[in-house]
Amino acid sequence: MNKVDADDYEFHLLLPMSIIFGSGAAQRIGGEAERLGAKKVCIVTSRGMPKRGCMEQVTTSLSSHGLGFHIFAGVVPEPPIENAYDCLSVAKACGADLLIGLGGGSVLDVTKKVASDLGLRKILMPTTAGTGSEVTNISVLKVEGRKEAFVG
Repeated sequence: MNKVDADDYEFHLLLPMSIIFGSGAAQRIGGEAERLGAKKVCIVTSRGMPKRGCMEQVTTSLSSHGLGFHIFAGVVPEPPIENAYDCLSVAKACGADLLIGLGGGSVLDVTKKVASDLGLRKILMPTTAGTGSEVTNISVLKVEGRKEAFVG
């Protein structure tokens, strides 16, 4: 058996620049967006999210910081690449300079892909547990019915 030296491996770990969690995190999102230089935000989410209290907390926070926003509530579960293209068109049309992904793993994956394609900064706010999508730079989307990973 060959001995493996730790120097034989190179590891590189890329993590988010900032992780904010805890009670009231949604109410701080406007300040974080402002700190990132945002003027116009595109909130990326699923159809059901606008009816939930979390969305109101986010939009109220953005408004209190004088930030305009548009909501793209069209992310579907297990999103195809076309879903990201639809979101990209909306983000461009509304003049977004920052994306906020608000939802589960599918929403966060679409947000990351669109932000990467447009060269925009993003804030990811998970509303489900388990995917860990908010701490990676990988998006998983369906292309021609098969899941593909995109690194951005």
